[in-house]
Amino acid sequence: MPSVDYQNDKGHQVAIKVYTKFKLLTDMCLRQNLKKEIKILTRFSKLDNEGSKHMLKLHESIETLDKIFLVMELLEGEPMSKHIKNITGNKYSTSHAVEILR
Repeated sequence: MPSVDYQNDKGHQVAIKVYTKFKLLTDMCLRQNLKKEIKILTRFSKLDNEGSKHMLKLHESIETLDKIFLVMELLEGEPMSKHIKNITGNKYSTSHAVEILR
């Protein structure tokens, strides 16, 4: 899914993930992953995450006739997937994950 940098109406940069509905209809795995992603991001966004700068916030989701847009906080730096690929076994230890989320 492409991510796009965009300024919202308050002048803050946000990231926008775009999903095409046709692709979601034909790819059950993608559809299930999107449902999980929205559920998790919604939960994180409701938390008072002042204590962690690493908790991504979902500002809103927008649905049109042919697309779904997730408007999220824009995080700086490299994608987390790049860090995970560099770790032996592609897994973080619990202590390392706690360290990152502080």
